[in-house]
Order: sequence, then structure tokens, then C-alpha cells
Amino acid sequence: MTETNNQPIQAIVNAVKILDLINEKNEIGVREIAKILDIPKSTVFRIIKTLESQNLLVSTHEDEYAIGYKMLNYRAGINKEKNLITYATDSLKNFCKNTNETINLAIRNRDKTFIIYSEEGEYYSLQSNMLPESDLYCSSTGKIFMASMPEEDVMKYFSGNLTKRTINTITDYNQFLKEKQTILNTDIAYDHEEYEYGLTCVATSIKVKDEIIAAISVSGPTTRLKVKGFENLEKELLLTAKSIEGKIIANI
Repeated sequence: MTETNNQPIQAIVNAVKILDLINEKNEIGVREIAKILDIPKSTVFRIIKTLESQNLLVSTHEDEYAIGYKMLNYRAGINKEKNLITYATDSLKNFCKNTNETINLAIRNRDKTFIIYSEEGEYYSLQSNMLPESDLYCSSTGKIFMASMPEEDVMKYFSGNLTKRTINTITDYNQFLKEKQTILNTDIAYDHEEYEYGLTCVATSIKVKDEIIAAISVSGPTTRLKVKGFENLEKELLLTAKSIEGKIIANI
């Protein structure tokens, strides 16, 4: 009888070591990973690109790598209470109950924001056309993330070929700067029909230890949100964000 080879596969062992190191360092580059783990740089690069292709890692603005949000799917299976969606769900449901408006939980991946969970309120016709991902410049959640990005990164971002989706869409760096300070002061960002005519979104951040880890936004027809009162919606968003942050911090 042939004896079974129970030796571990070295490539997988190296991949786990790399994931562990990136998780420890939050963000780290290929050269430093290779040096710390004493793995050839070419090997590290191939493993990282494979993990990135499966959305287990994401490349940051400084050519470093961080853990991708797909890892939350695995964490949820092992330890649900540590899942961002699990922490947020009750608070989002409460917002929806209080306002009867749709609220979204979004995270950033490079130059886009991705809605990873929504609580749907009163229906509106534009809702069926909404995609789960948006560019940073034309979404309220995207502006929340951009306002805290390094200045040089924001300038570089706006130097690209940005599409003006509506007449309200901000595609100019200096125009964004006029909003940036207000966003930083109030922790509130608006999409004033900049993604789609007739649709307004209002967002705020989810922070842990002063780091933005996600954003939440309320979206709906401009006229309806105006009737309900933007100031009231802002207050509800801020209270919801604090509730989510409290649950996360309590479990760190």
C-alpha cells in the first residue's frame, strides 16, 4: 500500500504566512513581506497577485496590500459577532424603522465604494437601477472616504478622466475642496443628484480608533427626502453610526 504524503503544500503555507503578516501590519508592501518572512520576492509577488485576484487582498494607494473584505465571509462562518454586517444590522433596521428610508452600509475598495448590506425602506422607481458599487467622486459614501484621503491622492484621482453623470457631478479637484472641509467638520457628505437625476444620498462615516472602516448612507427621491427634512436624516445617520461604532468597539 502506498503511504500517503501528509507534508503541507509550501505555497499554501507561504500564503497563510503572508495573510497573517498583512493582517498584523494592516498594510505592507511586497519587498518588506519578503524580507520579514525570508521568502523570495518573486514568490511573494505571485502569491499576493493570486490572493488579490480572488479578492482576499486589496492593493492600496501606496502599492501596499491589505486584507480584502471577502475575508469577512470566512470570519462570519467562524465568528459571526465580529462581522461588520452583524454589528450593523440592528442599528440599520432601527434607522429604517424611524425614517422608512433605505439605508446602505458601504466599504471602500480602491476607487470605488461597495454596498455590502442594505435595509430597504419605502420603494422608489430609481431603486431598481442602483448598482452595488459607485465611484468615489459621485457618491456620498465615496466623498466620506475621499475627504480623509491624503491630499496628493485626491489630486491624482481628480486628474483622471471622470465622467460627468449629471450637471451636478463634481469632476474638478478645486470644486471638491469647497465641500471637503464641510464634510470633515460635520462628518456628513451629500450626493446632490450627482449620480442620478432625482436621487439624493446623504452619508456619514463608521470609525474605529479614528480610522474610517465603512460608511452608511440614506438614499431616496430628492423631493421625498426634502419633505422628511435633511437635518432630521443627518441626525438619524449620526446616531446610527455611533450605535454601530459602539458595538464594534465593545467587541474589540
